[in-house]
Amino acid sequence: MEDNPNASPEELEAGANQIITETTPVETETETPRETMTLWNSNVVKEKFTTTELKNIADSLGMSKWYTPKGMDINRAMPTILEKIKEAESQGISEEEIINYLKEL
Repeated sequence: MEDNPNASPEELEAGANQIITETTPVETETETPRETMTLWNSNVVKEKFTTTELKNIADSLGMSKWYTPKGMDINRAMPTILEKIKEAESQGISEEEIINYLKEL
């Protein structure tokens, strides 16, 4: 109204309606698709690795004992394995790279 003091109420309403109905293109950021990350837990780890691979990881982490069966060694190592996975994910390392790293331990 202040911009056009001589306009009638109908003209002001028409101008307001025109502004409302006009669409102006707005640039929007398109989010790049992120790799979906696995929610890691001991069951997922056991699905992703064979028992032999998990035993080798436990050995490499110094969690194996000569007097315990491999299942106990794997269970003993699991918190450390999950911690390493969580740390790697926080650094942006992909799931595939994490798996390859753990297999190479």
